[in-house]
Amino acid sequence: DINGLRFDPRGNLYVVISSTLPEVNGVWKINSDGEKERIAGTGNILLPNDVSVLPNGTLYITDSAMGAVWR
Repeated sequence: DINGLRFDPRGNLYVVISSTLPEVNGVWKINSDGEKERIAGTGNILLPNDVSVLPNGTLYITDSAMGAVWR
């Protein structure tokens, strides 16, 4: 499931995906060329719910299962 979508100041799109497939679960960055990559470490988030992007590019991701906010 896609749980959140946000753009950063450079136009990159961040997609929060909650999946039972370990290789899919996490936060994915899609740049303007369509290239995608999962943000390192976000596969460890049990239930990624949403993402906020600060002007400096810092991401904050909520984890509903752990009751945590990841940075």
